[in-house]
Amino acid sequence: MRWFRYLPAVVLLAAVAVDLAWPEVNTFPLLAAVSVIAAPMLSLAWTIASGAAACLAGGLLALLQGGAVLTRANLVGLATIAVLTVVAAFLNRMFAREREQLRTSRQVAEAVQRAVLPAMPDRVRGLAVATRYQAAQEEALIGGDLYAVHDTPHGLRMMIGDVRGKGMQAVTLVNTLLGSFHAAALQLPDLPDIVRSVEVQLQDVKNRQADAPYEDFVTAVLVEIPPPAPACCAWRTGATRHR
Repeated sequence: MRWFRYLPAVVLLAAVAVDLAWPEVNTFPLLAAVSVIAAPMLSLAWTIASGAAACLAGGLLALLQGGAVLTRANLVGLATIAVLTVVAAFLNRMFAREREQLRTSRQVAEAVQRAVLPAMPDRVRGLAVATRYQAAQEEALIGGDLYAVHDTPHGLRMMIGDVRGKGMQAVTLVNTLLGSFHAAALQLPDLPDIVRSVEVQLQDVKNRQADAPYEDFVTAVLVEIPPPAPACCAWRTGATRHR
């Protein structure tokens, strides 16, 4: 995308080249487009500078052709470039405001995501832990993927799952699932009991959401490594699909 920043200059040079090669061709429409092209990609100063450069190029080209600059056709062309430069400046401010709002929204989404899914420790009970969260779509930073690792008196307990959908409703289910798993993993000695406790909590949240889609569901896998057993040979798993 950074190559598109040079597009206004390319259009300006192309207009100059066409005018020099074929003097009978009217290149003012091409020069008028320079500032409009610059508006969504460059700063306000560069947008105005692009329009000024287009006006200057139009005047110089008229002089090089041996004609008077203040003819009716040239004045109309230069006025068109000036008006479109003003319009481009307003468009540039609108684009800048929208980009700032989008940046703020992304920062809020990232903060919410970090609060829901905090960073995991590098090592837990001798095991190396690594996590990476990447949304399917760049603009949808808040999603339904989740993971958790808890070192409990009953063993090392881990969970990885996915909530159907995205957005704040998915985050609500993710937050409920992580909270219920954390509480159950610390208190309940058996992994199947943790699965049942998590399902009860999720069903209660879904029943209290009147606008929740009927097809909302959570798929999760729970893993336990008991304290006395080596990590390589004592895995117990439990899976839940809440609907």
